[in-house]
Parts: sequence; structure tokens; C-alpha cells
Amino acid sequence: MDGMDAMRDPVTRTVTTGHVRLVYHYNDGHDFTTESMLEGEAVAYMPILQARPLDPHHYVAPFATIELQPV
Repeated sequence: MDGMDAMRDPVTRTVTTGHVRLVYHYNDGHDFTTESMLEGEAVAYMPILQARPLDPHHYVAPFATIELQPV
């Protein structure tokens, strides 16, 4: 695997390669689902959102909870 196919999860230190969709459950009650992306890319984006992990597939940010759904 090269760096484009896998990224290391900063929380669990495991390599993530699967595709996920992010589901944002906004605090105001609406949801938004993204297009498919590599799980490692999605996890790498969480610090920018100030999101902290609840478990490997759920994060909480000041504006929403974020779910990583396998594709």
C-alpha cells in the first residue's frame, strides 16, 4: 500500500483504507451526507473540524456529531 491508498488513524494508530460517507448530524436538527471518500482522509479532517472521537466511527464537534458510514 502506498500513501494514497491508506492513511494512519491518529487516534487508533491503525491504517484505514475503506471508503466512508460522513453524516453530519447538526445541532439544529438537520443532517447532511457527503460523497464517498477514503476513511483515512475523513479521519484526518476531524482536527480541522475540532471534532473529538467518541469511538472509531463517531465524532463530536462544536456544531454537530459526525458519523462515518462504510460505503
